[in-house]
Amino acid sequence: PPPSARALPSPPLLPLAILLLIAVAASLYLPALKNGFVFDDRPLLLGGEGGGEPSPWHRDFTRATFGFYRPLRSVSFRLDRAFWGFNPFGFHLGGLLLHALVGLAFFALLFSLRVGPRAALAAALFFLAHPANTEAVEYTSSRAELLGTLFALLFLLASLRCLRRGGKTAGALALVFLLAALLSKETFVILSLFPLFLPGRAGIKKGITALAGAISATFILARLFLLPGGTDAGRFGTLLGYPQILIKTPAVLLSYLRLLLF
Repeated sequence: PPPSARALPSPPLLPLAILLLIAVAASLYLPALKNGFVFDDRPLLLGGEGGGEPSPWHRDFTRATFGFYRPLRSVSFRLDRAFWGFNPFGFHLGGLLLHALVGLAFFALLFSLRVGPRAALAAALFFLAHPANTEAVEYTSSRAELLGTLFALLFLLASLRCLRRGGKTAGALALVFLLAALLSKETFVILSLFPLFLPGRAGIKKGITALAGAISATFILARLFLLPGGTDAGRFGTLLGYPQILIKTPAVLLSYLRLLLF
């Protein structure tokens, strides 16, 4: 049937679906709360982001950490440290909660796209349980993946609302979520093309895509040329010179292409 004719879940079923998604996300990753810090967690959290000598909050937005500019990840680590100190339990709990929020946002996006309620719930549950997400949830240093994905889904939700109903508020909110995704992880620049694949008015699609592209381009230029600490053009050229980066480039581009097709 056409999207408008598909049955939507009744209001009492929505809370049950939300509770089920949260329960599945929590039950799958409860053992992770017992884990400690591993690999990059130690230098990143104990000596870099969220650790080391105290510094003003605004510095997270004006410098890179270990060659990466991901300020919202740094801010999230500051919040974890404020509540839990350096107890790994709190950092892993933050990852678990973010994973649950990503699952809820994914369900909300499918629901907004008029996907059938059973299919939307099944897809969200499959996403939450998929083993590909294990590293992003349990490995604290991968917090940027969770934050970026959450803001990416919110960007698509706001863009969809703008395409269907118009209005500057939804469009502005979509661009704010896009910027938040970029400040979580730089690879989310690919989001600027996604509005073209959403249902809605062609004229508004082009407008959102153009603005999103301008924000992404400005972010890339600022990251390469203005930010100190490993994100300047010289360091970027050195990074491209590593053989493993050149070898991985085709695979990364292919992954983006598959993501766009999906």
